Amino acid sequence: MRACRFKVNQLVFAILLLLQLWCVGIQAQHSEESSNKRIIEEPERLSGVWETDIGSGKTIGLHFNLTTAIEGSPTSLTRILQYEEHLDIGVYQKNGKDLTFGDQNYFSLSGDGAASWDGKRLILKFAPPPTAKLPAIDLNLIYDEKQQAWTGLFHRDSFSGDVTLRRPNADRSDAGGSPFVGTWSDKGGIMNNCIHISQDKNGALTAWSDDIQTPGQMRYANGIQPPTQTMEHYGEIAKVSMDAPDRLTVELRAYTAMCCSHPFTAKLLADGQSLAGNWLAGPNQAPRPVIWVRMPSNSCISPPSSETH
Repeated sequence: MRACRFKVNQLVFAILLLLQLWCVGIQAQHSEESSNKRIIEEPERLSGVWETDIGSGKTIGLHFNLTTAIEGSPTSLTRILQYEEHLDIGVYQKNGKDLTFGDQNYFSLSGDGAASWDGKRLILKFAPPPTAKLPAIDLNLIYDEKQQAWTGLFHRDSFSGDVTLRRPNADRSDAGGSPFVGTWSDKGGIMNNCIHISQDKNGALTAWSDDIQTPGQMRYANGIQPPTQTMEHYGEIAKVSMDAPDRLTVELRAYTAMCCSHPFTAKLLADGQSLAGNWLAGPNQAPRPVIWVRMPSNSCISPPSSETH
C-alpha cells in the first residue's frame, strides 16, 4: 500500500512539474512574440486623424486605426509597454465635414501588402485594375513625432502634391475655438471610453475614440484568473455635431463596417471640465447616464505633460 501511494505521489508530482514547464513555455512564447513586435510608446499620438485643407471645401488625410497588446493585468497603462498588434490606415478625400461612402480606402500596415511603415516613413502604392473603379494611391510621407506632422507626397485619385498633414487644429487656443476641443475620458466605461475632439479652421468638429482596458481594475469572480494579455484599440473615427453652444451629439464607431455605432448626447458643465450626458438606446447599448472628464494632457492614459497632440 505504501509503495502504491509512493507511486501515486510520484505521478502527481510529475504531472505538476509538466504543467509548470508548459506554463513557463507559454509565457516564454508570449514574451518572444512580444519582443518581435514594434513597441508603440504613445499610441494616442499616432492613432486618429491627420489632414489638411486643399481648398474648395475639400480635405485630404490619413486615418490610423491601431490595436496594441499589453501583458499582465496592470491597474494603469501609464508607462506600460504596448506592442503593435494591428495597424490599419485609411487614405481619404472628403468634400465637407463628414466622410461618405467611397471617400476613404483602407490598407493594412501590419502585414505584407501595398503599404509599409518603419516608424518614420510611410510608403503606399496602390494601382487598381481599370474595372475596379477605385482611386490610384501613391504616398511617400515622413512622420515627425516631435512636430506632430506628416510631410511628403500625397496622391489619391485626382489630387497629387507635396503636403503637410497635422491634427485638425487639435491644440488651437484662439478665443473662437470650441470649448469641446480636447480629450475626454469616461472613467466608468470599459469600451468607447476615450474621445479626442478637434476643430478645423472652418470651425467644424472632428472626433475619434479609443477603447482602453485596464484589466487590473476589473473584478473577477472567484477562481477566474485575469487575462495574461489585453488588446487596446485606438483611433476609431466618430461623428460629432454641436446642438447648442454648450451641447453636442457624438456618434462613436460611426464608420465601422460591423454593427453598431454608439451615440450619446452631452452638455458642457459650468466648470468647462466635464460633459454630462446620456448614452442613447440602440441595437447594442442600453441607455445610461455618462460623465466625461477633460484630460489635461490630451491623453486618457498618460500623466499631464508639456506636450499635447
